[in-house]
Amino acid sequence: MSKLAGLKQRLRVWLYVKRLTMQWRREASRGAPRNDGASGAHLLILPGDPWTLVGSKGDEAMLRAVVERLRQANGALKVSVVTATPAAADAATQLGLHAVDAWNEPWRLTDTVERLAALRPSAVVVIGADVMDGYYSPITSLRLLATADLLVRRGVPGTILGFSFNRLPYRQLKHAFDRIDARLLVNVRDGVSLDRFRRFSSASAELVADSAFMLRPDDSSDCVRGTAAWVEARRAAGDIVIAFNLHPMLIRRASDDDIAALVASAQAAIRELAKLHRISIVLLSHDYRGRDGDDTCLEPLHRALAATMGERLCYPRTRMSAAELKAISGQVDGVVTGRMHLAIASLGMGVPVAALTYQDKFHGLFSHFGLSDSFLLKPEEAMRSTHLAAVLDRFVSALPQLRNQVHAALPRVTEASSRNLRGVIHAIRPS
Repeated sequence: MSKLAGLKQRLRVWLYVKRLTMQWRREASRGAPRNDGASGAHLLILPGDPWTLVGSKGDEAMLRAVVERLRQANGALKVSVVTATPAAADAATQLGLHAVDAWNEPWRLTDTVERLAALRPSAVVVIGADVMDGYYSPITSLRLLATADLLVRRGVPGTILGFSFNRLPYRQLKHAFDRIDARLLVNVRDGVSLDRFRRFSSASAELVADSAFMLRPDDSSDCVRGTAAWVEARRAAGDIVIAFNLHPMLIRRASDDDIAALVASAQAAIRELAKLHRISIVLLSHDYRGRDGDDTCLEPLHRALAATMGERLCYPRTRMSAAELKAISGQVDGVVTGRMHLAIASLGMGVPVAALTYQDKFHGLFSHFGLSDSFLLKPEEAMRSTHLAAVLDRFVSALPQLRNQVHAALPRVTEASSRNLRGVIHAIRPS
């Protein structure tokens, strides 16, 4: 994209955000008929990605975790999720959810709110994740806020699940957050993000941990059992088993050359690590979204390592659910990942993590467990194989101490995760 085209796009986004904010304020000031609630418990979910719904395993993990936990409170709970494409609707059906096609273009605030209010939900939940600061799309951030706010003003209990907040949020979103209805509960998933959010907005916010910590692992599939058997065989041979994850989105707008350089650095670092320790490596994909997905990096990394590592290398090719990936992350001794929610899955299973960071969002996750930032690498650092190898060496050497540290913090973090639902669980419990 040229500089002029980029400027025009930013201007279009700014104008859209300004107009939608003004429309939202007008609708909020008019008042609206009160929602009477459904005859039975009915949860409405506004996802951050209504186009694929589960293209990101992190989004799937949060979605599944919340539905699981609330259905424990009420087994008769009906769950509807907003979708924008047939693929997302199919994904919702496979999860046992009712798809509501209410997010496709042309998107209109009043039409969307009326359509969703007509469902008479008992509660509304926004999957906040990493979409609330406007980094990926200020338009998506604002649409989610405006829709949830207007539903809450109709009397629907609502909450935004714990989200992260980067250090450079989209500035115009301040006007939106500052004026949301106080009954729409705002949860932020780590202390670093909470500090940033409080400097950005006057809205009240609660510190929680990511809702995906509530997800239960699923070890029933052939792929999970097969990987577990390989892990046990390698451990019996005397190896430490590390899961390794890499993806193109570590570098914003990564070129083919960028990706090749990242893979080459990882290849050299893993080979160096194998000289220093008895290790085996699981290449673990956590995102299957085309060129931005993890296999874009892991496939060439596997080709580069297969000849020299042989049986000490495992690369599961089956596309797995978030719960299956959590089960696998719990089988290994340590996880090195560029995906936030693979880190959450691993820590949730008591397994230490080193991370290749993006958007400054891993620091807050590590702070929940008191883990050192020395096991966080910026993308430009990960591109230097000697630096990456040195961090991996220190990580493997520190695994016993790190495991004890993670296990000690886990009960507190799990409790903080359950606080995400404090604003809606009462609304869906059987009366």
